[in-house]
Amino acid sequence: MSTVLSGLALHCHHDKLAEWCWDYQERLEYIQTEKPEEERELRKALFQLIPIELLPAAFVKAADAFRAAFASQISVDKARVAYTKARHALHLKALHRQICHPNCPWNGETIFSRGKSIGALAGEKL
Repeated sequence: MSTVLSGLALHCHHDKLAEWCWDYQERLEYIQTEKPEEERELRKALFQLIPIELLPAAFVKAADAFRAAFASQISVDKARVAYTKARHALHLKALHRQICHPNCPWNGETIFSRGKSIGALAGEKL
């Protein structure tokens, strides 16, 4: 597995002087395959990562914190997607019938379909 090169880059896009590049090699490949042929040579000649030793320590520290937070957010987003998928795969109605009160007033929208008192569990409409 190869190391992903990322960092502050010059001319990652034609209309920005400098911006964060998450994957240098991926961007080069994109330029080579997706950008108009007449632009490719110039784009590749100008696109470069700024050497970390040329960046102020405060910027490097802030960038490291940003990368960590971004990676964490990606993990959270992936976990949320997995949870949602798993939840949709559950047979909640069957589980509900199995473990809930036999006279549960849940109607698909609310537990108050038969009123708000405990009498709703007796099956009474209050």
